[in-house]
Amino acid sequence: MKNKKFLTIIAVVVMSGLLLTAGAMAANPAGSAYEQFKSLLDQDHESNENATVNVSMSVTDNGKAVAALDGSMKVDKQIDKMSGIFQISGKTEKSFEIYKDNDDVLLHLAGSENWYKTAHKDEESEDEEEFGRRFGRDKREDAGENKQLREAFLDTIMGEYKNQVSMTESNGLRTFSLSFDEGNMPILLQTVFQLSDDHNEKEDAAPADLSLLPQELQDAFADLKNCEYDVELVEKKLERIEISITVDEQNELKAMGISMSCSGTDAKGADHYLDVDFSIEISEVGTTIADEADPDPAKITTIDGDALKDAGRRHWGND
Repeated sequence: MKNKKFLTIIAVVVMSGLLLTAGAMAANPAGSAYEQFKSLLDQDHESNENATVNVSMSVTDNGKAVAALDGSMKVDKQIDKMSGIFQISGKTEKSFEIYKDNDDVLLHLAGSENWYKTAHKDEESEDEEEFGRRFGRDKREDAGENKQLREAFLDTIMGEYKNQVSMTESNGLRTFSLSFDEGNMPILLQTVFQLSDDHNEKEDAAPADLSLLPQELQDAFADLKNCEYDVELVEKKLERIEISITVDEQNELKAMGISMSCSGTDAKGADHYLDVDFSIEISEVGTTIADEADPDPAKITTIDGDALKDAGRRHWGND
């Protein structure tokens, strides 16, 4: 058996935790926290077309920082523009900035004179539009059906955890929270974590042909591999998970935070205690202006978009 990447295991547990959090908030039979959050679920929410999104993640092992990600994106979907700055650190550090203007994408690595230009189309959106044209489904009808199925499913799995949602209010913001520790850890979460690497091993996909990219980008992807953190825990246990969701007076999402701890022993018998913190903050909704790139035209190299996309998928998608 081959263990999944550790951060992939974490992602599975976090998603399970979010499911339980949503379940608790949707199924809590009484109390102001439930009633207020229930009203949020019953409303129609459209995705923010214009906002600044800050993302942060950190991982420590026995108190030592082993991986981190920090990024800030300015998104304006109305004019199809985006700018972002990201920094990834682990065994090495790598920073880059990216700009999107309709289908044109510019990528720049920190400390480099070079810029790389490619084209990107939102394939998922195009597929959704085609699906809608072919089947002509009523989104409102689908939303109602999905809501009923979701609530029935969540009511079933939540059980004794329905009453553990808390809510605090400050400066017009409401924060809904749910936390689990050794005393009340759901069996579902613990089982997902302990069995997360118990799967049939599949052959790895063929490596991306990085030779189609400029040498600087080939080196950058190699550096990103060095930023990864992975530990194979032979015995592992989920110790703690805390999830919070913050909304404003218009019931729009402003922040989300996830914090978790786990322990285990690796194949060499060494003990590990890992802390993972992840947060998203949304600001400047409706007023965000994406930054403009201003590269020297002589320093721009056009690269194949499919090659870059495939390299990214291989890097982030492989176990």
